[in-house]
Amino acid sequence: MNTQWRYCPVALALMATLWPLAGWGESYFNPAFLSDDTANVADLSRFEKGHQQAPGVYRVDIWRNDEFIGTQDVRFEQADNTPPVAGGLSPCITRAMLDRFGVNIAAFPELSNVQGDTCVPLSYRHLPLP
Repeated sequence: MNTQWRYCPVALALMATLWPLAGWGESYFNPAFLSDDTANVADLSRFEKGHQQAPGVYRVDIWRNDEFIGTQDVRFEQADNTPPVAGGLSPCITRAMLDRFGVNIAAFPELSNVQGDTCVPLSYRHLPLP
């Protein structure tokens, strides 16, 4: 009994597309690689998804309409609705900072009620990102 195998293009295409999915798994970094005492290692879970930064104060260059204003320390807070290029952070810019930067606050009526050291609720439609 001589049986010959024929190649079925549909079966080959199905195998080619489904075969790589069998080895798919999430990446995990074991914090024990950094220290023997895992209690002293920072929580690294925010970096698992990529394009994330830790909240804190960062020294940044300030630009307004392609004009360099200066370099300043700015506090960045975690924000969920930011584009990936923003690293999951939103800058905490006060109204006084906007005045120093020469921003025309009158052009943004939604900013008129922000007072003191409150962070201005910046929308990313106001901030062009690269």
